[in-house]
Amino acid sequence: MALPATGVIEIRQSATANNVNGGGFNSARGGTDYTLQDASQLTNTDGASTASTTFTSALATFTSAMVGNYLHLVSATGTPTLGWYEIVTFTDANNVVLDRTSGTYTLGTFHVGGAMSLNSTLDDDLFEIGIEGNIFYIKYSASTFVLGEAVSITATGGVQKPIEVIGYNTTRGDNPTGANRPTVSCGANSLIFALNWQTSNIIFTGTGSPMVNFSSGNSKGVNCKYKNTSTAVDRGAVTNNGVDLFLVNCELISYRGKAIATTSNVLLAVGCYLHASNMGLSVRVSTYTLVDCIISDNVTSAVNFEVANTGRTNIINSTLYGSENTTGTAFAVFTGTTDITLLNNIIYGFTDGVNHPDVQSVGFDDYNCYFNNDTDVTNWTKGSNDVATNPTFTSVSQLTGVNASVSGSVITATGAFGSVTDNVDYFYLISGTGATAGMYGITSHTADTATLDIAPGGSGTNISWQITTGHNFAVGTNMKALGFPGSFSGALSTGYMDIGAVQRQEPTGGSGGLLINPGLAGGMNG
Repeated sequence: MALPATGVIEIRQSATANNVNGGGFNSARGGTDYTLQDASQLTNTDGASTASTTFTSALATFTSAMVGNYLHLVSATGTPTLGWYEIVTFTDANNVVLDRTSGTYTLGTFHVGGAMSLNSTLDDDLFEIGIEGNIFYIKYSASTFVLGEAVSITATGGVQKPIEVIGYNTTRGDNPTGANRPTVSCGANSLIFALNWQTSNIIFTGTGSPMVNFSSGNSKGVNCKYKNTSTAVDRGAVTNNGVDLFLVNCELISYRGKAIATTSNVLLAVGCYLHASNMGLSVRVSTYTLVDCIISDNVTSAVNFEVANTGRTNIINSTLYGSENTTGTAFAVFTGTTDITLLNNIIYGFTDGVNHPDVQSVGFDDYNCYFNNDTDVTNWTKGSNDVATNPTFTSVSQLTGVNASVSGSVITATGAFGSVTDNVDYFYLISGTGATAGMYGITSHTADTATLDIAPGGSGTNISWQITTGHNFAVGTNMKALGFPGSFSGALSTGYMDIGAVQRQEPTGGSGGLLINPGLAGGMNG
């Protein structure tokens, strides 16, 4: 036997430290779920077994309600196999039957029930107990969960039954958004998921290389925020070394690196927000599809082809935004790249829109809006339905300056920061004596100062900077019904979409709300 596929594991910030509790429960056994509490229901130091599934404790008071709960054998004298076991049968107050043999030992320290805590050298061991169908629930806490070690999971889920890590606010399944999701800080550690894992409703932060890595394929990220704040270059918020990564309604940030860093794989991202990074999406060798995404405020490029890619890259119904004063390249293409499809996108505010080094026609471009770019396209052919129309975004503005001063983490520019929103807006430090250029989070501000989450270094009063505010990319009536598909070929139907990821706001008495392409709802959660 083994731990059950129907088991769930509870993680709580307030649980007993060092991951010592039982942590897991299998409701199919009919017992009481003791994981929904901070401390173990039962613990003692006289656990014993003789190479059988029977577990004995003379000091214990086992009950029939404990069946289905996990027993964690923490230490023992003899030849134990330490780890987590399921109580499958209640025998009496001093004896239970476990799901498998735990060794031959005495003086075993054990816990039954109680949630897990993270921030332990057993963090990797905890995730390794997962089998296909298991769910790790993480309960929201105002405090951040911290990984106690690098986690590189080898346990794999099933194609039909992945292993899931799901955040919740107060009740399992309540699907929190924004700041109501639990935050897991990886620190400098990597969190590497194996085959068939899914993360939902969690904020991940860290500085690692990689930070969060879906390494083996068939994985998903749903309603998550991934933020890499490292000042080292080229690190990803999410790294995909596997095949078939699906991201939906996720926010991704990497101050000096790539919001999504990829190798040779297949990626589908729907309704995602890639921003405040050096690069938005890194494209290498395989197939990439982004639908209904916003890729904005990235220093170097929105989409960067790092090698020649002959797999298909599809960017559809998306909004790519540089800055009001034009920054970076929307599509920085590597020589030899073919099969790029750009359909129904807004490409706005870049020094270069599409910059292809090769004169070629192996690509498709139509129903896009190119506006406010220094150069729209190089070696790229626009479609017959492309437009050059101001999308008149609902609320996207820019603050700029060239003579700010820096002291520690505080930037000073008289009267410059009154319209900034803390923990939403990002400070792009363009240049300054001794200062490190790049993106920084703004944690607090006054009219004259902005406090950054990382001290940029530097001296003097020559800090050149810019901040994008507002971030509402809903388009105006200029874009009304300009998008694909229009009239369906051969059908007595007509579709009226706007171009870009976010649809227009109808006036009062119209549709009565912000219309968005399928999948984008909540994609800009904080």
